[in-house]
Amino acid sequence: MPRAASTFRLLLVLLLGAGGLACDGGSSQATSDETAEAVDRYVQGTLRARIESLQDAMPRRGSEGFVPPTSGELDRWRAIVDALIAGDTTAVDAQLAEHAPSYALIRFTEADTGPLYYLLQETPSVEKGWGAVVVNPAPERNLAIHAPHPVFDLDTHREGVDVFQQTGARVLLLAGTHRCANQGVSPCDGTSSVCGDGRYHVSDMAHVVDAPFQAAHAVFTERFPEMVAISLHGNGSEDCEPVFLSNGIDGDVQPALRSLQQALVQRGVRVGVPGSSACRLIGSTNVQGRLINGSPQPCTEAATQATGTFIHVEQRRSFREDPAAYGRLIDALNDVF
Repeated sequence: MPRAASTFRLLLVLLLGAGGLACDGGSSQATSDETAEAVDRYVQGTLRARIESLQDAMPRRGSEGFVPPTSGELDRWRAIVDALIAGDTTAVDAQLAEHAPSYALIRFTEADTGPLYYLLQETPSVEKGWGAVVVNPAPERNLAIHAPHPVFDLDTHREGVDVFQQTGARVLLLAGTHRCANQGVSPCDGTSSVCGDGRYHVSDMAHVVDAPFQAAHAVFTERFPEMVAISLHGNGSEDCEPVFLSNGIDGDVQPALRSLQQALVQRGVRVGVPGSSACRLIGSTNVQGRLINGSPQPCTEAATQATGTFIHVEQRRSFREDPAAYGRLIDALNDVF
């Protein structure tokens, strides 16, 4: 059956309220051949376990596992994400088949609680390392959750999916490789010691614009200009509090960020913000933040003023590895947004 036709059947299934599941690491309860063939994968399971399996399969440091896309591939990826936001799964399915055959569109139902998500992921193996996009078609909050370093910043992939689900966020963006997977350096500005040469690399999704992560971020930002992006990071700096929040601009603390700080402090979390902390990890070279904050060239030009819709979250390992600890961040986000 052609993929576009199969997706049309999915739409019929959704309109008629029918159920059914095909085996893909979750339980299998397909009620008919039509339901089983509706999408590439029709899954009931635990999204957290799915994200953990994706992180396990990600190419590691020095693997050259990230395949930089061409400009045409980036344009098509934007079109795929835009169609997914619009709910046009037929267009998504057709474009994946023609332009990104290593990727699948998965209709994912959470086993215990029942929420529905749409998931773009590489399967069964990683060929491009472009990461994953998880869309909530019925969001409770206008939030985007970013995990740009799911291998290097340990535990941020688990934290990311928990924050996404427990806030009812609109989208989860997950990078697809270690940030130092490739030796090629990013043309974007900024310095870093993490890859050993003082530069950001093309596989670092927080510091490269010609990548599917940034392309997806740009599409969501255009479609939902009031959406707040929460970018999750990890660090071990003694200069930083267990949680350090910024809007990506030194000395510019927007009201929502201040409210988030206060909500965390009320929950017993020690939190720093620019202007009252020795921590310098403000995310000023993060290209997602630069885009949201109005830089005309996020790769090479710093933004000058924060919009308040980008929140960079630096966290100690003890905070981001503990669901009880970052559960206080989730509660605070739910209070503020």
